[in-house]
Amino acid sequence: MDFELSEEQKELIERARVFFEPYAADTHKWYAKPQPQTLMEANKRLANAGFLGMGLSEDVGGLGVPTFDTCLVIEEASRHDPNTAYLMRNATAGPTAFIAFLGTRQQQEKYVKPVLEGRAVTAICITEPEAGSDATALKTTAKRTSSGWRLNGGKHYITHAHVANCYVVYAKFKEADDSVIGIGALLVEPGMQGVTLGPGVETMDGGRVYQLYFDDVEVPAENVLIPGKSDKAHFKRLMSVYNLERLSGQFRWLGVMQRAFDMAREHALTRRQFGRPIIEFQAIQLKLADMKVRLEAARLLLYRAAARVQQGLPRREDVSMAKILVQDSLKFVLDEAIQIHGGMGYTRELPLEYFQRLARLGSIGGGTVEIHRIGLASILAGRKLGVDA
Repeated sequence: MDFELSEEQKELIERARVFFEPYAADTHKWYAKPQPQTLMEANKRLANAGFLGMGLSEDVGGLGVPTFDTCLVIEEASRHDPNTAYLMRNATAGPTAFIAFLGTRQQQEKYVKPVLEGRAVTAICITEPEAGSDATALKTTAKRTSSGWRLNGGKHYITHAHVANCYVVYAKFKEADDSVIGIGALLVEPGMQGVTLGPGVETMDGGRVYQLYFDDVEVPAENVLIPGKSDKAHFKRLMSVYNLERLSGQFRWLGVMQRAFDMAREHALTRRQFGRPIIEFQAIQLKLADMKVRLEAARLLLYRAAARVQQGLPRREDVSMAKILVQDSLKFVLDEAIQIHGGMGYTRELPLEYFQRLARLGSIGGGTVEIHRIGLASILAGRKLGVDA
């Protein structure tokens, strides 16, 4: 097995470094800037530089870059500026990917194109008060009408809900007589009558996630992304694309982990105590060695998961194993990086404490590490957890 990157991949990484490196110094000040202006300005810069929709096919306006190569760019971008990298990732492997992979030509033209041009963002709406790790326990319903579907319910913890031009909403589809068909997804616009945006709640990293409420929202038939079906096949298609979002998200955390390691090593080389650089003390050497082992182990498992992607979508088993190891390694590396920096690491002068707060999401979002462990154990035992949680 060849672990060397190709010249083309190295060129992509270098292009990402040149673009994102200037923003590295201010990445921990992202949420101190006015929103949503900062977000949309960053989105436009990404579009102009050709970083939006990299992994999407040219048929939908993307650049047709292989999934692995796209993830390498996400990693490098996240090493410098994980927040702007998050926007890039959302446009190629996040909510927009659902429409790119599963939508009709009309839906792709209407909702994907503006995103790839940097004029819009999309948001995914899955989580509910009683539907988190158990994504099948939805209370939000889409009831059949003569012209489409009537949506009722609510979602929470939605990123970018305040600026999105389109919501990908998971719902339980029902016939007019209230009989359940299955779980599917609809494309809902913020301006539709009956859609209400909640005030949101602040997250640990200083960002904000929002609630959405749907009160008899009339969604036309052409806005159905995936209809519910009793055999659950369509729900599995939704979760297959969700695994792509999960995989790409781990490359974001890999980039953050690499940045923390680089900072810790550089600090150890230059910080002097007792008349010599602290890297000469064995306690610091052992910390750096353990950090490096965990970083590279996480990278190898994650790279394998991305390299084994077929038809643009990864295997659930590969994603779960990579996520578990990346998240365990991430917490260790960030904690040790702060420890090596001592008092300075605890301050907001450096981005390390921010990375610690930002990265706490990694083991929760996209399915908790606990649910991924349970799912992996179920696969090993020849069983299934739900449908494909």
